[in-house]
Amino acid sequence: MTIPKRTLLAGAAAGLVITMSACSSGSAPEPAPAPESQHQAGPTINDPKDASAVDLCQLLPGDAATSLGLNPAGEEETSPIDPDMPPQCTWKTEDGATTVSLGPSNVPIQWYFDNKATFVDYRELNIAGHPTVQGNKADPAQTENCWMYLGTKDGQILGAFAFGTADPCSLTQKALEASVPTLPAAK
Repeated sequence: MTIPKRTLLAGAAAGLVITMSACSSGSAPEPAPAPESQHQAGPTINDPKDASAVDLCQLLPGDAATSLGLNPAGEEETSPIDPDMPPQCTWKTEDGATTVSLGPSNVPIQWYFDNKATFVDYRELNIAGHPTVQGNKADPAQTENCWMYLGTKDGQILGAFAFGTADPCSLTQKALEASVPTLPAAK
């Protein structure tokens, strides 16, 4: 399958936005997907969940945040670079040096599978029974940040981002593992 040029450009632009905001604020916005007409249904999601059915700052339960070394209460944020990006909730350590952000987006997980060549760091995982992509524009060990995208249901992902730790992908994965079981079933 040939990827349309505008899809590749959208992915490249999204990576630039992520990299710029990660360097400036400690958290990054969700990458902008290609136009809806470019999406396919993607892998089967056997236990669909609806991440948009709960308050953003309830995506990571307080006790789970605490177990990850974060304050139990998160703060809802929008991207300072692109206000059209979906909002997210961010949990921080006491000193604010390490953060975890979660937020749903109406993007099929298939978009990340189809655009894996746009990521320097790309891995396919299965977290809590859901197809997940680790997709980063730079090496997480060097940037101390890591993005993962978990397919919650057809046409929706739960984006997760960790920043400010030597092993950001482990923290991102743990946040998703704690979040997914608490999400309501998709209707």
